[in-house]
Amino acid sequence: MAFYVGLNIEHYQIDKPSTSIFGGTAMLQPDPLNYGWRDYGPRVGLWRMIESLDRHGVPASVLLNSDVCRHYPQILEAGRQRGWAWLAHGRDNSTFQAGMGADTERAYLQ
Repeated sequence: MAFYVGLNIEHYQIDKPSTSIFGGTAMLQPDPLNYGWRDYGPRVGLWRMIESLDRHGVPASVLLNSDVCRHYPQILEAGRQRGWAWLAHGRDNSTFQAGMGADTERAYLQ
């Protein structure tokens, strides 16, 4: 059997609406309820995943928002130590690229 572990490591802007698990606060800026679960990953969840992957000797491929590099350098260092494969996954998860024209999207990603 072959498989890979693909970790999405994402950055969300605190003052911008994004994916919500509860729509009742989604119009707030910032939206502390929905931002809290988004922010859990880089603060706590990822480190628990790393412990489990290390315990079982499983390498990871990371789908990485480029803003993670600026906001969470400790995550990059942890991945470098483990030889993770890095895959581009946009700039952040708060800016939806669907519907952007090619020139707008190119400028956004630069």
